[in-house]
Amino acid sequence: ISRTIKNEQEFTDAMGNLLRMDRVIIDKDSVTVMDFKTGKREAEENNYKRQLQKYMKILKEIYPDKSINGVIAYVDLVEVSFVSL
Repeated sequence: ISRTIKNEQEFTDAMGNLLRMDRVIIDKDSVTVMDFKTGKREAEENNYKRQLQKYMKILKEIYPDKSINGVIAYVDLVEVSFVSL
């Protein structure tokens, strides 16, 4: 199985803004972007999801033939949250 993992990968959006994604995992048919968070989950979760969805839209433009998945990993809580477009 061919898999590429990019850590702290930088991408630019359509406006030229530089965005640094924590981890991007590129497989044959899919791309998964992971964002790592510390601290409490509830206070900022909606903002985290919006941020990840923005990353996912950028990746969909770069990898139009692959499915795009999003994961927020709450390191302190040992929990994950899956995000969709």
